[in-house]
Amino acid sequence: MSRKSDAGKAGAKSGALMHLDSLLRTALYMTEDEAAANNLIQETYMRAFSHWKAISSQPDVRTRLYKVMFDLLHERRHVQAYQPVDMDKNRAKSRFTALTNEDVVVDDLCHDIGDDAIQNAIRQLPPGLRLVVILSFLEGFSYQEIAEISETDIGAIKEMLLGGRKMLQEIIWNQMIKDGLIRDYPAYC
Repeated sequence: MSRKSDAGKAGAKSGALMHLDSLLRTALYMTEDEAAANNLIQETYMRAFSHWKAISSQPDVRTRLYKVMFDLLHERRHVQAYQPVDMDKNRAKSRFTALTNEDVVVDDLCHDIGDDAIQNAIRQLPPGLRLVVILSFLEGFSYQEIAEISETDIGAIKEMLLGGRKMLQEIIWNQMIKDGLIRDYPAYC
């Protein structure tokens, strides 16, 4: 190998390291344990670098790194297939319709409960759904990228994100009631 190709390879690998914080944040959400998250990240980079030629030839290294991490999570069974939650659709529809009619008030209330409550709500999602929500809402991946990472079709990703939003709304709504920020109005139940 020439020095030029070694330097290019090292530069590309260091470019992959710029995604470390993003991957670690997602790993912490998925494993809920700092040591497990660190181990997952180490394995992700070890596997990625062992297959570096195939990964670096892909148009988006970040997506490929998340795909490697997703595969490891799946192997460890932290991510099970998403199963839709059986909800009373009429109750959910009336509550969330009422919420969207008063967006300003809800935005203010969501601001009042703080980041910790929102992070807690995300952690309460089922693992498969949690990962899709994190990839979309926190990491900014497109539907296509999430579908590639999770090896799921785009229609299922859109359905999962819709279900994830509804579950997050329900969790946050209940937390606001518990914290006394709002009353549980019978019209919303």
